[in-house]
Amino acid sequence: MPVLTRRHWLGGAALFLMAAMIYLATPVRPLTDSAFTLLLAENVLVHGDLALERYFPPGTGSSDQYQLERVGDHLRYRYPMAGALLSVPVAVAYRAGGWSVISPDGHYDPHAAARLQHWIASLLTAFFVVLAWLLILRSEARNTVAMATAALFAVGTTLWSNCAQAMWSDSIAMPFILGGLVMLVGTWGGEGQHKRSGFARVVAAASLIALGVLVRPVNAVPVAAVAVWLLWRSRRDGIVFIGVGAVWGIALALFHLQILGQVWPTYFTGPTMALRNFPQGATGLLFSASRGLFVFTPFVLVGVWWAWRFWRWVPRRDLLLLACAWVVAHWAFNACNRIWWGGFCYGPRLMTGAMPGLLLLMGLALEARVGAGLPRRWTGRALVMAPLAITALFAVWVQARAAAVPSVHTWNELPTTVDAQPGRAWDWSEPQFLTGLLPTPPRAAALPLPQGAVIWPGMEFSAKWLWYGWGGPESESMRWTLGPRAAIMFTSGAEQATTVAVTLRPYSESDAPVVQNLSLKCNGKALAGWALDDTTSRTLEAALPSGLMGRENTLVLEVNPVKKATVFGAIGDPRPLGVAVYSVRFIGPFDH
Repeated sequence: MPVLTRRHWLGGAALFLMAAMIYLATPVRPLTDSAFTLLLAENVLVHGDLALERYFPPGTGSSDQYQLERVGDHLRYRYPMAGALLSVPVAVAYRAGGWSVISPDGHYDPHAAARLQHWIASLLTAFFVVLAWLLILRSEARNTVAMATAALFAVGTTLWSNCAQAMWSDSIAMPFILGGLVMLVGTWGGEGQHKRSGFARVVAAASLIALGVLVRPVNAVPVAAVAVWLLWRSRRDGIVFIGVGAVWGIALALFHLQILGQVWPTYFTGPTMALRNFPQGATGLLFSASRGLFVFTPFVLVGVWWAWRFWRWVPRRDLLLLACAWVVAHWAFNACNRIWWGGFCYGPRLMTGAMPGLLLLMGLALEARVGAGLPRRWTGRALVMAPLAITALFAVWVQARAAAVPSVHTWNELPTTVDAQPGRAWDWSEPQFLTGLLPTPPRAAALPLPQGAVIWPGMEFSAKWLWYGWGGPESESMRWTLGPRAAIMFTSGAEQATTVAVTLRPYSESDAPVVQNLSLKCNGKALAGWALDDTTSRTLEAALPSGLMGRENTLVLEVNPVKKATVFGAIGDPRPLGVAVYSVRFIGPFDH
C-alpha cells in the first residue's frame, strides 16, 4: 500500500470536487422511496418522536403516500428508519442555515425536501467516490488506476443516475460500508502477509459497515463475505467483526420492539422473497433491456474478462475473490425478489449494493491489465483499451440521460406501469435509456370498444385502449397526459359515433392562471381546440364528421404541458404534465 502524499490528497480533493459539481448540476431529482427521510429526521430533532401525521392536514392525501403507514393512531415512515435517524445531525446543520422541509405553516414541503436531499445526496456520493479511490489505492493498485476507476464509477454507474439524485437508502449506506472496507483493507499487506489489525480499528470498521446494513438491511448478505474473508485472514478479527455486527443487530431489533411492538417492521414481512423468482430475477438483473447491469454498465464485462485473463498480475487475489463473492451474493439474493426490477426507478437500481465488489473487481482487473504490459506504440495501447473506452463512454451516456432527461423516468408508467407489466423491462423495442429518442411507440393491435363503453383512463382495465403519452393511474381515478400529445386507439363497427366527450382537468403549478391550449384530433383530422385558463374540471365535446371513423381509430389529445419542475415522487414531480383525463366517451351509435 503506497504512502499517501500531499499529491495524493490533492488528487482526491479534485476527484471530490469533480463529482460534486457534476452531481449538483443534475436537474432531475427523483424524490420517491426517500421522500420523507429528512422530514422524519427533523421531526425527531424537534419533537423527539416518529409520528408524522402532524405535517399532513386532512385532505392532503397523506394516506395515499406508499412511503407511509398507519401504526395505531400515528402516521409512520414504513421504510427502515436508520437512514433518517443518522440524518439528524445533517438536519441540525441545515436548519441552522435557515433551511427546512417543514413549511412555515407546519406542513411538509416536498420541493424543499427534494432540493435538500439532492444537495446532501450529491455530497455523500462525491465522498463515496473519494472512498472508492482510497479502496482501490489500498488494494495495491497504482494511483492512476485508482483515480480512473473511481472517476468511471462516479459517472458511469447508478452512483450518478440514482444515489446522487436523492437520499435513497443506498446513498446513505454505501459511504458507511465503503469507509469500513477502506479501514479493513488498509490494515493488510500483500499476498501471504497474515497479520492482525488493531482491535479498535476492527470495531470501528465493523461499526461503520453495520450502520450501512442498518440503513439497508439487504447489505447484510454480501457483508457476510467480508466476515468470511476476515476469518480467513485473522480468526480474532473475524470474530470481533461478527460480534460487533451482532450487537448492532440486537440493538436494532430492541429498538423496533420498543417503537413498533415487533422485531421487524412490516416492510420486511411481505412475501417478496422466494427461490422460484430466481431464474427470471437472475437474468433480468444482468441482461434485461431496462434493468440489466451489463446493459447499463457494460464496462463491467471488460473487467470480468481482464480479471480472468490476467489473473497472474492481480496484486491482491484475496480481494478479487472477496469482490466476486460480494457481487454474486448481492446478485443472487436480489434475484429472489419478486420485484427484481426495483419498482419505479432507472436501470439496475437494486444492483447498487454490489458497488463495493464491482469497484474492487474493476480496479484490480485494470491494474492487472496494465501490470501485464501494454504495447509501446500509442496505436497498440488504444486498441487494447478500446473495449473499455467504448463501453465506458456508453455507460456515461446512459447514466447522463437519467440525470438530465426527466422523460426517461416516465418509462416506468407508460404505456402501462412496469409494476403491472414487468415484462416491459425485457422489451428491447422500448428500453428505458432510449425513452424520448425512439419514434412513436410501436402500435399494438387496436382493441374493440364495446357499444356505449366509456374509457376511464384512471382504471387499469382501460389501459388496453391507451397508446402513448400517458402517465400511470392516479388516486383520483384519472391519468395525466405527459408531453405534447397522448393517444387512444380502438376499433369500432360500421355505425359511427357522432360526438366525443372528454372529462378533464388542466394542470397548474401556481396560483397564477396558466393558459393551456388543447386540441383533439381523430385519425389525423383536427376536431376542436380550447384555451384552458383555470384548473377546474370540465367536459369538452367535439363533433365527429360523418365518415371520419373507420375500423381502426386513433384519438389524440394535443396540449402544451405546464409542469417544468424536476422534482417528483412525493406530492410533486417533474413530468411534463398536460391535463388530467377522467373519462373519454363516444356518443352515438357504437358497435364492436
